[in-house]
Amino acid sequence: MPDYVLALAVHTHPSGASVLSLTGELDYHTAPRLCRTVEKLSLDAATPLVLEVSSLLFCDSIGVTALLFAYRHALAASAPFAVAGAGKDLAQIFEITGIDRLFDLHEDVDRALAAIG
Repeated sequence: MPDYVLALAVHTHPSGASVLSLTGELDYHTAPRLCRTVEKLSLDAATPLVLEVSSLLFCDSIGVTALLFAYRHALAASAPFAVAGAGKDLAQIFEITGIDRLFDLHEDVDRALAAIG
């Protein structure tokens, strides 16, 4: 049986934002963990959510759905939302699916937070 690995790390940025770092593979096997983690976050208009994805090695359609879940969860809480560190492959997936028009995409967490403030 293959080893499906997704490491999730949540920390509070000095600005008060919730930063959720994803490392590994986001797919059918690991997406539910992301959704459960996002559901546990306390978000509001003063608490932005930034997904840091620079170490995300793989993302399939179920992974994209989980990222959209995170976006909708933040939206429901009126929390600003951004994605930081998307590499070329992930950015291409965002462009093909059209979610690059939904997500605020930034090079890193600090730039994301500066933009969504």
